[in-house]
Amino acid sequence: MHERVLGHIERKGFGGLYNCDKPKLLDFSLISALIERWRPKTHTIHLPVGEATVTLQDIERDLLKVLHSKPNDVMAIVPEQDNGSKQFCQSEFHPILDDGCLRCHSPPHKAMGSNEERSVTIEENEMELKQIEPARSRFPCCVVWTPLPLLSWFFPCIGHIGICREDGVILDFAGPNFVCVDNFAFGAPTRYLQLSKEQCCTFLDSPAQDPEGETLQGGNGREVATWDDTLRKSTVEYQHQAYNIFTCNCHSFVANCLNRLKFQAGNWNVVSLAVLIFMKGRFVSRLAILQTYLPFVAVLGLGLVFGGGAFLTYLFIFICVLVGWFLLGTYCCKNLIHV
Repeated sequence: MHERVLGHIERKGFGGLYNCDKPKLLDFSLISALIERWRPKTHTIHLPVGEATVTLQDIERDLLKVLHSKPNDVMAIVPEQDNGSKQFCQSEFHPILDDGCLRCHSPPHKAMGSNEERSVTIEENEMELKQIEPARSRFPCCVVWTPLPLLSWFFPCIGHIGICREDGVILDFAGPNFVCVDNFAFGAPTRYLQLSKEQCCTFLDSPAQDPEGETLQGGNGREVATWDDTLRKSTVEYQHQAYNIFTCNCHSFVANCLNRLKFQAGNWNVVSLAVLIFMKGRFVSRLAILQTYLPFVAVLGLGLVFGGGAFLTYLFIFICVLVGWFLLGTYCCKNLIHV
């Protein structure tokens, strides 16, 4: 490695890491687990607790781009024999050869000097984050829904529901003390509803926090938080909740998130949430429509053929009992169903 690059590494505090020997003991199980959580597009490792780690690629970029006194200039000192870094600099900056090294200064058109240019860049980044990609199960700031095996076959309004972070990763309450991250419990979402931050009373665009991590208060006393911070609070709460399909289920978790976000002033429960996603949710594709209603139609047809009117009677009783339980537990016995 070129001595000038090594000097920058020493000043950054990574000299000991560069000079240390190769590790003698490797935890291959840990390495395999981290590889399984690797997300190539964001260059991060998403952990089940909802956090993302800093990767060596982030450190590499910091070492390649050394900031100097001029705010709009970026210089990288790269050895000539380092072809990968050389190609990166040549594609991103104006290269200048000096003393066998490649010195790269940012071109004028890439300097972000004005507030207007910065705001345009921020808006473009937000548009990229808000792009829905059903093929990758990415639904930024959405509530997502998928049918439940067996139950949805008899009553297609019943399903499994989750809520998504700003990067589109799905969070869903899938079992006792367990909030699933980026692995929707019962298959890919078939229906989604994207929520508008403008309908949330929480100041989602002001991620201001004090040094100890506590959320700050806005000028009028309301809470200041980001979207992901709010979902993280609900995730921590439900990681200590017992799962019960009748009293504390996935709808309870999402309703809790919406209340923390103060979406449409809050006061959400499992019934109002189910009605919201059923009435306003959009299907991902035509195949998703078939996946939702075809099993119900098939069960209904077979029931009429082999059971006739008795089947319809029992089906009606089943639906009334199920709906009646959640209406009773939500509006009459308010402590019965957890939110």
